[in-house]
Amino acid sequence: MMEQRDLLLVPFPFSDQKGRKVRPVIVISNNEFNKNSEDVLIVGVTSNISKNKYAINLTNKDLEEGKLLTECSIKCENILKIDKEIIIRKIGKLKKEKLDLIVTKISEIIRYQKSSSQKLYKQIFDLDSMGLKSALKHKKDRKKFRWKDHGYKTKTLNLYAKSDPLEGANQAKGIVLSKVQKEAKQPNSAMRKCCKVQLKKNGKSVTAFIPGNLAQKFIDEHDEVMIERIGGKQGRSKGDIPGVRFKVIKVNDQPLHLLWMGKIEKGRR
Repeated sequence: MMEQRDLLLVPFPFSDQKGRKVRPVIVISNNEFNKNSEDVLIVGVTSNISKNKYAINLTNKDLEEGKLLTECSIKCENILKIDKEIIIRKIGKLKKEKLDLIVTKISEIIRYQKSSSQKLYKQIFDLDSMGLKSALKHKKDRKKFRWKDHGYKTKTLNLYAKSDPLEGANQAKGIVLSKVQKEAKQPNSAMRKCCKVQLKKNGKSVTAFIPGNLAQKFIDEHDEVMIERIGGKQGRSKGDIPGVRFKVIKVNDQPLHLLWMGKIEKGRR
């Protein structure tokens, strides 16, 4: 049976797992584990003397049994669990003092560092709030932190309707103040026909696109028009018309598309 502190020869894998090399290792698992398990825990030993902070030099003075051909280095970060069947043979045994030093180095490697991340760790894994009678705390936290959610804040405070000229409605009526032209975005080169409309409901002025070929001749100043959203993503502009979020659909209660198609004539007011 393999015992703790035994120095063994085993085929030890490379760190990239692309190959193996026969090298000495030290058993660090206790005798009870070694007796009841088919595996043993080991740390690697190499003949390349490392200046790593977690490496420990190993000489013949550190052995109770056996002999080393050259001075070696114990790589405490190379911890591995191996099957007992792949062990080639035992070549020595380590002194207890050296094993204590190995355990100390391994403890330093896995020790949790107290830093600014500790506060975050405590917030995520707050053990005081994970047990029984913690529902009230979770309820209060949810009520407090949901205001950090942009979607919740926009919906609760009705910010979309407050910033929207149409105040959340799909369509609105207004009076034409003037006809304007908007230059299309590249690579297109055209002047898109639009008009300035003052809404009846709140007096705000918006720019609305006039769809249809020569449809602008059916719209005059002081006409009453109905506008709706132009159909861009999330209520924004569409196509090559920058900054225009609305389009004209009716003039003096007459559908604009029927006017420019010639199916009806514009009525007089």
